[in-house]
Amino acid sequence: MPEEQYVVELDREICMGSGVCVSYAAGTFAMGNDAAAEVTTPIVTDISDVEVAASGCPTGAITVMRRTVGADSND
Repeated sequence: MPEEQYVVELDREICMGSGVCVSYAAGTFAMGNDAAAEVTTPIVTDISDVEVAASGCPTGAITVMRRTVGADSND
């Protein structure tokens, strides 16, 4: 059975460093040394916290894309 995974990306060029993503999804995001957020876990299977973080991001810097991994896929 295919497993759904999600790829999490963050555009650090537009990140303003509010920390909203880290507050909601600390297992996926961290604050970098330059005060912009970083993705620490780019592939996740549970996106509930990541979706909240993405919707709360004041600059819209977070993107979440679904991918399916399984016997019939090329991943």
